[in-house]
Amino acid sequence: MPSVIRLSAILSALLLTPAAAPAQDNTGAIAGRVIDAATQAHLAGAAVILVGPGTITTVERDGTFDFRGIPAGNWSLNVSYVGYIDQSLGVTVTAGQTARLEAALTPEIVQLQAMRVEGAREGQARSINQQRSATNLKNIVAADTIGTFPDVNAAEALKRLPGISTVRQRGEDRDITIRGAAPNLNAITIDGVSVLSNQVDGRTVSLDVYPAEQLAGVEITKSALPDQDGDSIGGVINLRTKSAFDARGRIVAANAFWHYNDLAAQSSYRTGLNFSNVVGAKGEWGVQFSASRAQRKALEETAEPAGWAVRSGAAANGAYAGYAPNNLSFTYVDIKRERTGGSFSLERKADSSALLYLRASHNEFIERNARPRLVVQNAGAISAASPVTVADGRLIAFTSATVRGQRVVNPRQFTDTGSSVALGGRTRIDDWKLELAGALARGANRQDSVTGQWQTAANTTASFDLTDSERPVITRVAGVDLNDAAAYAFNQLQVQDRRLRNLEYSVKGDASRELTGGGNPLKLSTGFKFRWSPKKWDQENQQYNTLAAGTLALNDARMGGASEVKSGFLGGLMTFGPSVAPYSFYDFAKANRSLFVPNAGTTLQNTLAADYYVSEGIGAGYVMGEWTRRTFTALGGVRYERTTTESKGYRQNTGLATADPARYTWVRHDSAYDDLLPGIHLRYAPRKKLVLRASWNNTLARPQTNRLSPSLNVTTPATPSAADPVMVSGGNPELRPTTSVNVDFSAEYYLKAIGLLSAGYFRKNIDGPVYRRTYDGAYEGSPARLTVFDNAGKARVSGTEFTYQHQLGFLPGPFDGLGIYANYTLVGSEVTLTEPGRAGEKLPLFHQSRQLGNLALTYQKQGVFVRLAYNWRGDYLQALATAGLDQYARGFQSYDLLASYKIKPRWTVKFEATNLDAAPEQQYAGASQRSIYHGDTGRSYALGVIWNY
Repeated sequence: MPSVIRLSAILSALLLTPAAAPAQDNTGAIAGRVIDAATQAHLAGAAVILVGPGTITTVERDGTFDFRGIPAGNWSLNVSYVGYIDQSLGVTVTAGQTARLEAALTPEIVQLQAMRVEGAREGQARSINQQRSATNLKNIVAADTIGTFPDVNAAEALKRLPGISTVRQRGEDRDITIRGAAPNLNAITIDGVSVLSNQVDGRTVSLDVYPAEQLAGVEITKSALPDQDGDSIGGVINLRTKSAFDARGRIVAANAFWHYNDLAAQSSYRTGLNFSNVVGAKGEWGVQFSASRAQRKALEETAEPAGWAVRSGAAANGAYAGYAPNNLSFTYVDIKRERTGGSFSLERKADSSALLYLRASHNEFIERNARPRLVVQNAGAISAASPVTVADGRLIAFTSATVRGQRVVNPRQFTDTGSSVALGGRTRIDDWKLELAGALARGANRQDSVTGQWQTAANTTASFDLTDSERPVITRVAGVDLNDAAAYAFNQLQVQDRRLRNLEYSVKGDASRELTGGGNPLKLSTGFKFRWSPKKWDQENQQYNTLAAGTLALNDARMGGASEVKSGFLGGLMTFGPSVAPYSFYDFAKANRSLFVPNAGTTLQNTLAADYYVSEGIGAGYVMGEWTRRTFTALGGVRYERTTTESKGYRQNTGLATADPARYTWVRHDSAYDDLLPGIHLRYAPRKKLVLRASWNNTLARPQTNRLSPSLNVTTPATPSAADPVMVSGGNPELRPTTSVNVDFSAEYYLKAIGLLSAGYFRKNIDGPVYRRTYDGAYEGSPARLTVFDNAGKARVSGTEFTYQHQLGFLPGPFDGLGIYANYTLVGSEVTLTEPGRAGEKLPLFHQSRQLGNLALTYQKQGVFVRLAYNWRGDYLQALATAGLDQYARGFQSYDLLASYKIKPRWTVKFEATNLDAAPEQQYAGASQRSIYHGDTGRSYALGVIWNY
């Protein structure tokens, strides 16, 4: 990293050069704390103005603020916090000394009646004030003083913010899309330390793993600053863990909840504990830890028509043509999820500006799901002897005489882990602020599964009614009964064990110097960061296609026999039919491998083909300046990042047999690239409650690591030529980052009694999105036709965001407890494809919904809190297929209810109900009437108690 070191040295030298006069000898300092007069809670994000020069500073999370280099004499301060009455304070500054004071603010609504800002309102006030004081555009969700979040985990909290949507999986919100940028295009950190992916693409992070017990707040930076990592096209999500210095004194909070899913008709639980305390003779030590444990049992019932294609011919009632699927699958997913997490921090604060810290967290997510499946095959072989009905371009009623049934049992377990540890400190020396930190982060995933298949040997004649393709109706006419266990013979066994290991070692240093420019505060900052991140994906995939001897029927007693899965499947649509108990089959298959004959070729190919190792080294340096003149702040800077990549994977010579080890060669490829990421951010408050922001910055997203793998399939002719080239397909280790030039404008008006009205516009011009492309080139010196992932073309995304939230404390009782929260986002995008057969076609970006929105009505008074929330998003493109059959996720909407009551000062009872309308998860192929996935997950309820001390 010599270039990064040289850049950091140059930037440090610039700061050491006296660009303006530092503090004079006849100056002193002002240091203080801002708290809630009633609760003593720290009011982080409060604005403190030094009257006269108009210098503004922001209160830190521990409630402190300071001004340095203030000429000796008498001064006035004005302290403001949205939802509280402003306070003016006088202070006398003595040369060479620090004047100390405390501002205790009173809520505005106290003037109306005796009501404290606590609980959910306290969290909302913190969020609004921290957002208001930020130089760049942020959205924040904050906990209250005792660390209580209104939502269960980070993913559920974030989906209620403007421009944010989630990718749902089996009834839970998991991955986050920001302003149309897919989950792999966003950066996730925990206290500034990278949260590493636990998915095969090496980039996407699932946020449902992080429980609320660990979090003091979640913030989304939508316009990244030069001192932040550059890999954030959509934005940066920072999970802020709790600190003992967030509040005064000791805090102990615990909760226990009972959980119930109505579709599964099963109950489960979750518990959490949080402890923090400030100790020491001067309160200089802070210790905090949290722990949580949750089990959730759920059920998903799916219908999945597949293989949609135009089918035409002559039927009993004449010619027909229209789309119809070839196979229809029905799956009963019995789910058990377990989450275990903990965090710890030890901090020592020497004074208001010097802090040493050790922070650590670990979270584990285990999902076990048993997956009996019925696959109805060959539905697309339309019988000419029966009538066919066509509507909306689809065959909605027809008969097939060559239907086969397949029964699949697929018990599997996923284990995701994420952990991090960081050691660092910060201090102030004169007009310098210095910080140094080192961290280790780890993400891991393991998938352990066994799949057994049984197939009918004879045909079935069946009629199909696809009037509603999400809930297809199949009726047996003649032939084999697909619900007869004896009709099925063993077909295949797969045993899979997949592992991802993702590590990152990092060290960073930051230095800033406070000067004056033109008589106004000027802050210059520089810093460096080095990251080294090795990622490895390894899988064992053993396949068996025959038995060594004898038979293995679906109802074989050695596996416990077969039994009916569920008679009222999909709300009574059908009888699912028989299956072996999934976990009995898992144990049997693992213990009796000798009964099966391995398929050596398929096993070897499936085991090696997707394996990869990718190591990235990223060195970064930045310089940044922030100049303030009264209520106007201009921040500008540039970040330089140097990335070196080492990638390894298996190259396959397709001229050799799949069972021949010589077919597979472990190859290595090294590459490097540089990125320069400038940015300018402007903030102006023409009025006390009005904040205007504008920004222009450059960001990037590094390629998904499985696409960086040099794993290739190579077919070499005897004499390669332009007419008969080497055929190459697979990954591309020469991929470069997707880059984006981003523009943001926003206006925010802060209302009395905790409120906000805002509007914003954003645009992203994206260069080099990664798609598969076919082109003529060269491979190892020979003419070649390559079908690989490539940085191809350009894309753009733009949109508007609107937010209104307000606690209506000015209304007469009892309506003064009402609050409203609403946001709406309209997003549009366009990318030009380079995919084989699709070149030049224009489509939206993956995971980008046209419309997103939230609406919530709350009520809080006399210990009661109620929130009824509505969340929706529109359809989005999920995956490419053939033209007209691309896979889309259908729009999703849900209603959630939360209610709590403080029965005693330290005890609260809480009730939660999610997905009240039992909305299903749905996908379709090209058009909404061509369903490819319909999954019912039902409603979920939770009832519990919260205790705090």
